[in-house]
Amino acid sequence: MSTDSTTIITPLQCPGFKIVNWPNPVGTPTHANLPWLRLAEGPDKLSFDIEVISRNTLARSFDCTQKAGNDAGPCDFCAHLEPKLKALADNARVHRPHTRHGLLTPLQLVEVIHERDQTMNALKLRGLNDNRKIRRLLSELEDHTSLVMALAQSDVPWLWNLLQTALRNGASISAILRKIEEALERGYRPRGHSQEALDLSLLILRLGGQSLLYSLNQRLSIPSLRTLYRHTSFVKIVPTVGRITQDVIQQNITSVALVPRATAGITTLRGVSLLVDETALEEAAVYLPQSNSIGGLCWTHSSCVDVTLNNYRSALNIADALKAGRVHLGKEITLVGAHVFGEDGLYPILAAPTCKSEDASDMEFIFNTSFNSWYASGADKEIGPIWSFATDGDATRRKAGHRTFLQTPLPLTSPLYGTLSNLPGLNLLTGPYEITLDFDYKHVFKRFSTLIRSRAGMRLNNGRAINSTMLERYLLWVDGIDEACALKLLYPDDPQDVPRAVELMNAVIALGDVNLTQPGIDTNVDIIADFDAIRILSRILHSLLRPFIDITLSLTQQVISISCCAHLLYACFRDQRRSLMPNQLYYDTQTLFKNVVFCIKKQQKLDPQAPFSLLDVGDDAIELCFAYLRMCGGHNSAINYKQSLDRLGAARDIGGVYSRNPDIAHGHRRLNLTRSESVDHIGRSMWVGDIISGNCDLQSAWEQGRHEAIDILRLTQMPVSTYDFDSYFFPGSGIDLQCVFGEGRYPSVDEDEGDEDRSLIALLTPTTPTTIQDNEISDPQVSIVTVLNFQHDEEDELALEFEEILNDTPETMHVKLDHAEPSPTAPPSGPGIRSTDFIWCDKKWVHKQSVCRLIITPNFTPKSQARLFRVRGFSSVNKRFDDVETNHVLHGDQFLTGDLFLTLIRTTNKVLSLALVRATSISENGTARTRIKTATLTSPRGNVKVMGEILTLVPSQTSEPDVLWVWTGSYLKTASIVPGTSMRTQKVVTISIPGHLLELINPRVVDAQDHLSPEQMHEVNSKGSTWAVADEALQAAVALLWMKVVESKMPINSITSLASENSGFPYKTYIGSDALVCAAGTEILTMSGRGQAVASACPLCGDQTKDLRSHMGIHILRAARGIADNVITPINGSLPCGFCGESNNPDCTPSLKDTRGVRWETKCPRKESFQYGSAIKGSGTRPCRNVPIVCKLCVHQGRDTDWRPAIWRYNLETHLDQQHPEYAHPGKPVGAPLPRDMYDALALTPAEEKKAGVPARPTFTFILDKENQPSSSYRNQKRKSTTGQTFTSAASLTKRARH
Repeated sequence: MSTDSTTIITPLQCPGFKIVNWPNPVGTPTHANLPWLRLAEGPDKLSFDIEVISRNTLARSFDCTQKAGNDAGPCDFCAHLEPKLKALADNARVHRPHTRHGLLTPLQLVEVIHERDQTMNALKLRGLNDNRKIRRLLSELEDHTSLVMALAQSDVPWLWNLLQTALRNGASISAILRKIEEALERGYRPRGHSQEALDLSLLILRLGGQSLLYSLNQRLSIPSLRTLYRHTSFVKIVPTVGRITQDVIQQNITSVALVPRATAGITTLRGVSLLVDETALEEAAVYLPQSNSIGGLCWTHSSCVDVTLNNYRSALNIADALKAGRVHLGKEITLVGAHVFGEDGLYPILAAPTCKSEDASDMEFIFNTSFNSWYASGADKEIGPIWSFATDGDATRRKAGHRTFLQTPLPLTSPLYGTLSNLPGLNLLTGPYEITLDFDYKHVFKRFSTLIRSRAGMRLNNGRAINSTMLERYLLWVDGIDEACALKLLYPDDPQDVPRAVELMNAVIALGDVNLTQPGIDTNVDIIADFDAIRILSRILHSLLRPFIDITLSLTQQVISISCCAHLLYACFRDQRRSLMPNQLYYDTQTLFKNVVFCIKKQQKLDPQAPFSLLDVGDDAIELCFAYLRMCGGHNSAINYKQSLDRLGAARDIGGVYSRNPDIAHGHRRLNLTRSESVDHIGRSMWVGDIISGNCDLQSAWEQGRHEAIDILRLTQMPVSTYDFDSYFFPGSGIDLQCVFGEGRYPSVDEDEGDEDRSLIALLTPTTPTTIQDNEISDPQVSIVTVLNFQHDEEDELALEFEEILNDTPETMHVKLDHAEPSPTAPPSGPGIRSTDFIWCDKKWVHKQSVCRLIITPNFTPKSQARLFRVRGFSSVNKRFDDVETNHVLHGDQFLTGDLFLTLIRTTNKVLSLALVRATSISENGTARTRIKTATLTSPRGNVKVMGEILTLVPSQTSEPDVLWVWTGSYLKTASIVPGTSMRTQKVVTISIPGHLLELINPRVVDAQDHLSPEQMHEVNSKGSTWAVADEALQAAVALLWMKVVESKMPINSITSLASENSGFPYKTYIGSDALVCAAGTEILTMSGRGQAVASACPLCGDQTKDLRSHMGIHILRAARGIADNVITPINGSLPCGFCGESNNPDCTPSLKDTRGVRWETKCPRKESFQYGSAIKGSGTRPCRNVPIVCKLCVHQGRDTDWRPAIWRYNLETHLDQQHPEYAHPGKPVGAPLPRDMYDALALTPAEEKKAGVPARPTFTFILDKENQPSSSYRNQKRKSTTGQTFTSAASLTKRARH
């Protein structure tokens, strides 16, 4: 806009401000685009007026002076309207959305009207389209409603397959409805089953059988068996008949592994682990039609007999071989399978029945034959090389595996050597093809938990024992664990339960992190020392468990944890040896770690970009196979050998289905690591950490784990020498993590290292091979085919002949022939009948499986279906016997494990001295206790034994007037030689004390640094506190304990003694002399060679005697024979006690337990200890053999190893008269013949009779020898006993003896 063209209308008047260059479209006058609506009254009214005069548009201010300005221009007020007009022009130039209509110009209003017309037309069109869409959707909704109604009101078979097929073909809802109608009328059956449908069909077949598959096919259109056969190849296992051969294994490798993988197009090479384990097998012979032979015989001995079944005579020959023990029935089946790293499932390559008599050489043969067959079949080129051979904790396989896979040092030319040789402490011995031995990590977890739960427990730090008793008290301090939870963890019903074992390990790990300074925890010296040991165990378990359950860990972190655990175990085992853990568990754990490292390196060489999962090590795949094996049986999980072969194939099929469809697999509770829903099925796919093998630097990870272990051990009271790894692990030392002390000696695999593995469940069932007893098969020459003699309990019946058995046996197949009489030249024939499956047996054809059942194994007994009893040798362990609640343990009348006490101990130098002892276990009448009442403990009749460790005491360094004896934090130790080496280690001395020979003590807590020198403090607990006892109190305890010995008339040689001389005991004064010595007891020990009884007088005659048992035996024998005796108090009962002579005192009743050695117990207050093995034999100077004996004729329930009531030997004849009057004996020669074992138990020697002064009796000959006694199995041929092991009843023996 400009003022150049302003025209003065009236010279004297203001012309106004002329509006030019207004933004209006071409051909449109200016006034058409002015906001005329803003001239009206209102909030939007302009502050000036607009006029149109002679086509000129003017703006005039309301304050116009009406006088022209300079040069006849507008007045000043009108001239200042220019900025406002520019703003108004901007609004007219651009139509901004959402502007009020009152601000718009006429042209803009016209534009708004036009836009609104367009919008209305578009909405009308959309409305028409929406109407059409609504009508179409209503129609579709009606169709869907009809579909829902059809599905709700009808049972449509295989609906999802029908819908999938229809949708894939683009069918409409109406078309699908028509298909449903056709399906309801059986007029349409969907075809083209998917892989999921075939997998489901295969699962139904393997778990439910053909009948269930047929029913579901008819009702739900599941793929039929014929369809399954067309699209699926079934796994079949070649049986092992006779010795194990490479040919059989290679056939299985080809049919089970090579062919299926080639068919599936799997060509990637992966590492392979061979797994070996055993599972229970029914002891029965089976007929194998493919080879026309007998299966189910042990592979180790079946080569001693011809197992081909050609005729009836062949069956008798096999039966005779079983009877003679030349061959045995298989108790279990040995399974070898191949597990591919990075894949699920197992390829069974060997299934051989075993009689459990194999030694290490036999297992070596299995190992070598298995991996040689793998390489001979070319599987190493098609599938992959063998990296490891895994097993569980079986001792025979451990020894065989050691011989096979730890024989050759890793060669310098090996691609593994460059890395592995730079891992100090790693054992570099391998087997052929650089195969390493492996043990299952879940078995290791279970064994660690069993060890922790045991009474002996684990000794760590300076010898502190961690066991179930200690943990029962402390686990309550862990958040989330109450008393009930702690008891479930420590005393589980099923010790094989892996989740429970992992839960216990996690609880101990959490216990190690408990802060002892938090409110509510009252600590003392004992608790601090306990937790110092618990923290070490916590770190060991944490580094052992974490790599397998923490899915966030990378492979490097897993190796660091494994290295840390390996070094922690080495240091603790070098310090405590078998007190830490059994040799077997240590060997297995270190072997597991070694194999993990080897396999990681092998994976890096094979394919560094491939992941490596620790879950692939161990034998979990074979355990899962066994689970499927049992699953196939439904309610009957027991299997014979033939069924095992079928089920192994089925197990492989089931495993394949579950691996392809993990969403339908329910898992297996005992194979899981935890019961937490988030980690219930830990697998490779769930692992989120970086487990790419090439990303793991083994050398740096190994070194870091070692440093972490050293940092942990520095906080302990262990000697620095135990974790000075550089001094042990150097080239040429011969020492590594497995070979702890060098010299080629490995824990548990050398003959002189044999010891009980307390981390395993105790075996009770004998493993002798099963043979057929003499009375099970009669001589075939006696009658035509007399096979079985079923002997009945109380009546004599004719023996059933084979023909009668066949006629009464529903399993025997009778085939109707055209001949009137069966002909030996015309075997059965017809559809589905194989003539070669029958043999001619005395005028009839009999199926060979019936011959196996009736001739070869006629007395077959099914095994238990309960899993815990099916496990060979299982017995309940570590049961809690106490009824006292844990929260009552602080009651003053209770003595607990861990409490301190004083007692007297003999030394090899004939010194009787006082010892301060910490209780580690308590037993009452042979039953383990965690606590006991003080009155019961100290009672001479309590029969309580306390095991404990002797504390090392030294006099205080302070100058106090009263001498204090201070605990240095250590226990009395003795040198223990490492078997097979010249090395010695220190072992904590453990002693056993009778409860009545101890005194309880409550020492005071002192600061160790105030009383001990720095050299004496290296084993003091982490808080620096310790126990202290005044010398005056200890001297008083010496006198009090010696008084107990005198009053109880206890032989001094029965007081506990140290096995060897020890410089730390007796305790020493400042000048090195013996302290706290019992002078009176020491004097008696010095005067006698073996020690003498203190004031031991016979309660009958009053004479002094050194051997009350032998002396009392003379009185008992003379009273039984009616010989006059010079006594003050005569024997007046029929069954006098062998110590006091009383007959009616129940406390005097003896009991006996025979495990590895005979143990006897009695609560007689006058009992004296004696060596049972020596006493039962007698000697020239002490011929008396009056010892407790278990009667062989009485019925005893339970196991042979249980405690049983006993009778003194010299009372056995009276016992026979009272309890078994039908028998004769030397004092009553009339009656049934006395069994030989009973006669041997009661017969007297001439020396005994001479010593007692009783006349000799005539020779007794009415004895029933063992070979004439009825077999213990004759009752089982018709009715199996269900009441456990019992002795033969007297009545039955009497009746048979009279015939």
